[in-house]
Amino acid sequence: MDTSGPLHRETYLEGLAPCVPPRPVVEASGNYSQSAYALFIFGGGSCNWCSKRTELEPFHWILRFRACSRTCRDLLASDAGVYLDRSKEYDNHPLGKWLPRVQRTFHNGEQAHVYAARDIKYAKREQQQAYRMERGNRERDPLGFPCRTVAQLQQEYLKREQSRPALYQNGVDLEVWHKQYVSERAIVSRKNYEFVKLMSAVEDKKLQGILRCPTMARIFAAFNRDLALLTHTVWMVNRTAILMEFKYMMDGILPEGTLGRRNDKVRCSYCPRLIKAKGMSDHVVDKHKDQNPDAIPFIPARNEKHCPDCPDSKRVFTKRGLADHKLHKHSKQS
Repeated sequence: MDTSGPLHRETYLEGLAPCVPPRPVVEASGNYSQSAYALFIFGGGSCNWCSKRTELEPFHWILRFRACSRTCRDLLASDAGVYLDRSKEYDNHPLGKWLPRVQRTFHNGEQAHVYAARDIKYAKREQQQAYRMERGNRERDPLGFPCRTVAQLQQEYLKREQSRPALYQNGVDLEVWHKQYVSERAIVSRKNYEFVKLMSAVEDKKLQGILRCPTMARIFAAFNRDLALLTHTVWMVNRTAILMEFKYMMDGILPEGTLGRRNDKVRCSYCPRLIKAKGMSDHVVDKHKDQNPDAIPFIPARNEKHCPDCPDSKRVFTKRGLADHKLHKHSKQS
């Protein structure tokens, strides 16, 4: 049963209520296909603040902001995430003619455009790459911009400027659609939850355990996404797989696709011991020094990492902290 492929999402786009606004037809370069549009809406993506993977839809469709948590959402909406152009610096600037923006009106009637700080930053890096090419330096930016000369980039700017009205209107339409969609999805989700609760009682299994089984989790998410109600037929087709996964989980063996919660006892992938998920990385450091404590199956990935040059240390660092640690502790070894 395919519940995640692009064709399944396109089927949703073609007719189930509430109707998704049609994809914008634009002149600018990029992937604006039906599949890409469906994935943008329903396929999840990276948080625009911390880069963590999230299945949540964007929370601001015009600026294309997606956040994995309330904290990241607040940061993206703060001065760190947006640029409020009260000085009108970008009103007649080449970048301001095509960058996504929204207009904000203050109590005194003053108006100013709001841009995503990320978009301005990336646009300037794209410019710098074009300038380097003009000087014969073909080094690509790590963000992977297409190789363009300054003249070619200016032509692309013109296409983006022509495309902005369609993209803006699509963002407005998606904002309206999403409010209705979220409301209807909540209703469907409650009904599907009650159905799974009933099936769990019939099978004499814990509801939360059944919902955590990868097969059940995928089906539950897909049917809620598509505003479709679960049926007894769907349950019977997948019952054997779900109950088998449930049995493994009760034995401390998490099926593929399951993430351990902090207090779950999980069987170590490298020895027979059962360890709480929150202590698994420390166990790997102590007992399995040839394994990476930051890439353990079934344990959620963290934004903090161990130092690979300190195999006996359980200390973890942020990306910036790890760079500072290596500079001060290991620079003489390199």
